Amino acid sequence: MKLPAEVLMTRDRYVKAFPMWNVPPSEEAEERARVWTLGLIAQINFDNGTVYGSKRASATRPLSKDGMASREGGKLLCWDMLSGAGTGAPSVNDNPDSMDITGQIFEPVAARDVIGGGHPTPGPEPEPDPDIPYNEAYSIEFGLGCNKVYEESGAAMDPGMISVQSQRAAWDYYVGGLTWPESYKKHINELRAVYGLPPV
Repeated sequence: MKLPAEVLMTRDRYVKAFPMWNVPPSEEAEERARVWTLGLIAQINFDNGTVYGSKRASATRPLSKDGMASREGGKLLCWDMLSGAGTGAPSVNDNPDSMDITGQIFEPVAARDVIGGGHPTPGPEPEPDPDIPYNEAYSIEFGLGCNKVYEESGAAMDPGMISVQSQRAAWDYYVGGLTWPESYKKHINELRAVYGLPPV
């Protein structure tokens, strides 16, 4: 499945505003591609009222550095927006075709006008919204939820896994556009799925 013409038009505007780069291959180069792609998805959603997102191969994997995903008729589709994203010298895929990646994890991306005054892209991740103060109670709630997962599953507690999911939950709440109940449920259920538990 090809992308609609209006989506490609937004992509072209975004590429003009934030052109390709050429840096040595590294983890930083991959992260630069990831931030660029997330900004592109945010702009496409802002311009077109769409609900494209990013994706993860699994709950423990990072967000895609070049893919834009969409739920279509019970399937999860993905378009590679860049080629060579990890090389440090990527190129734009002119008219990408979709791939069926059903079984991977869809990650929503909030609509944002990146071109017209949003956060610079590529560059650092967005700053937390100053109108959403830090909430210690939410941190405690998520920690207790993680403890319950390990109690129910009988698995040994994995502090690294807890840290990954708590960071994702915080990001989605403070800058990702989700309410706290939405973010809590999303990421607790991701953790539960890792240990074979049903969603809550």
